[in-house]
Amino acid sequence: MRSGSTWILLALCWAIGSCHPAGPESCPSDLSGPMAKRSSTEHGERSSISLEDLFLKHQSGQVVVIDARHPWFFHRGHIAGATNVPSDEEFEPDALIATRLEKWKSAIAEGKTLVVYCDGLLCSDARTVSRAISKQGLDVSVFGGGWEAWKKANLPIESTSQEP
Repeated sequence: MRSGSTWILLALCWAIGSCHPAGPESCPSDLSGPMAKRSSTEHGERSSISLEDLFLKHQSGQVVVIDARHPWFFHRGHIAGATNVPSDEEFEPDALIATRLEKWKSAIAEGKTLVVYCDGLLCSDARTVSRAISKQGLDVSVFGGGWEAWKKANLPIESTSQEP
């Protein structure tokens, strides 16, 4: 007879395996590592990134981190070095993306990875912003664990005193 934790693990494996091949936005969790699902969008590629991979890239300076949360949350704490591109139309994310587009293209040309995050697994803001970025022809990854996973792991954070 299987234990309760084995059934939970099997259910989780089934849920991840049954994700629609349209991409990470259809999966309930962060798929990471070499088996991460990638979706080919109209322009850029979108993928997911694990906490470990993001941390390694962050430490080596090989990542551009984009926080998709509301500025109120961003200013109270975010992944060190992140820039804020809120998904809320009130903040005109497409205009913010346009102002950063050339800088991000240069970063990608240097081998850096664009990574978008929001609060955590249940937050869709990172996927929304990643879609807008990929429509500009840029490859982008989503960190599904988001702010909560980064903070819980006691990884580098910062805050600003500036209010939106």
